[in-house]
Amino acid sequence: MRLPKILSTLLEVFIPKPRFCFFYIFFTLGTVPKDVGRWTHVLFSAVERGNINTVMKLFDDGCPIDLQHPQSADTALLYACRHGQDAIAKMCIAKGSSLDPHPEFGLTALQTAIEGNHYN
Repeated sequence: MRLPKILSTLLEVFIPKPRFCFFYIFFTLGTVPKDVGRWTHVLFSAVERGNINTVMKLFDDGCPIDLQHPQSADTALLYACRHGQDAIAKMCIAKGSSLDPHPEFGLTALQTAIEGNHYN
């Protein structure tokens, strides 16, 4: 049995890495970086459309890899898995995205991809 492409991608790079805790900065510094609103809108729109170049540019410009969607609390990795964007999911993992389960309903990126039937 052949593993779905996004599942094999997630399994291939499932290595624990140090994580950047975006919300730690909020609570420690008491401030929100000025670009968060722009990053949020552009990042999740680009992930949904599969625009990997825009996503890479945002991360290179300082957008936190684990920035959460304001309504769903998905990170870019979870959002990519939910929308079947395997190239973006792989890039998020390579850049050190958290592989922890979703903060509200406990699904990992792998489970999110399976639930959405996103495989080739």
